[in-house]
Amino acid sequence: MNFKTKKSADNRMVFVDKYDRSIETNFVDVSYNQDNYVLAKRDNSPFYAVLDLDGREADEELNVVHRFENGLLLTYKPFTKQYRSSDNYTYDVNYNVYAVYDFDTKQSGVVGIIQSDSVLEHKTAPAVHKLKSFMGKIIYAFDNFIFSEIFGDGLLITATHFNFAGMLTSGKAGSIFDMYASKKIWNVADLALCLEFNEETSVENLLINSRIFKEVEYTLYTLVSYAGQSEVKKETEHVSEQRITTKTVEKKASSFTPQSQKVRKNKWQMLFGGVVAFSFN
Repeated sequence: MNFKTKKSADNRMVFVDKYDRSIETNFVDVSYNQDNYVLAKRDNSPFYAVLDLDGREADEELNVVHRFENGLLLTYKPFTKQYRSSDNYTYDVNYNVYAVYDFDTKQSGVVGIIQSDSVLEHKTAPAVHKLKSFMGKIIYAFDNFIFSEIFGDGLLITATHFNFAGMLTSGKAGSIFDMYASKKIWNVADLALCLEFNEETSVENLLINSRIFKEVEYTLYTLVSYAGQSEVKKETEHVSEQRITTKTVEKKASSFTPQSQKVRKNKWQMLFGGVVAFSFN
């Protein structure tokens, strides 16, 4: 981070650059985790803005809900679509779109589309709540959307229900998981298959959807274990090859690099015999 911060008299953040020039901002907090970006909390908003390392806003349209442990970002975007009825009457429907964004590659993949009022219209700004620890990760809730930290090489638990926001507002976050674990609302999103939002994007590429949590638990455990075994096998083969050819092969890992859709779907098919689709029209 190439600037310093301090608080002004009205509790706003002041950025001080390397020349000791001070610039007062509309942000109320700053978060830096050794990434190539800085997160700055917007005043009277549930969202963070993304700044470059010099303190300039990188993309004014990015509304960041959460920073994942590996540096990827959960973003939010409201979207209104116009429909026409059979009697030629037009009406608007609002959707809340959640996506995972990679700042370094500028890739974005939709992980949830919810038909609901815009979060920006709430009288009280919603917050991210911790719901449960699971397989060494945290599951969170934000408004009507549940999401987890990222498992393995890009798997994300999601869920949605119209009642989440009301329960969170009334302080009943701890009851959400127990109440809805047996409901068929749980999904596992595969980031390698999720597409950028283009106003017609569907979420049918979710690895599974509309399952009870126990099925999600079994699927995640199996896929993460399968991926781990595959990596061990690859490493063993690589070492064996080195001994024969005496050549070193370098591998560059990426936290959000698209994988083969065929491989991903085959792993799911081995478990349940096919992908269950959930589409957005």
